[in-house]
Amino acid sequence: MKSLYFFIYFYRFSIFHMLKKPDVMRVFGISPA
Repeated sequence: MKSLYFFIYFYRFSIFHMLKKPDVMRVFGISPA
C-alpha cells in the first residue's frame, strides 16, 4: 500500500512538472496565448 501511495504521488508530481512545459501546454491547448 505504501508503494502504491508513493507511485501516485510521483505520478502527480510528474504530471505537474510536465504541464509546466510550454510544448505540452500547447498540445493540450491550455497555453496562456
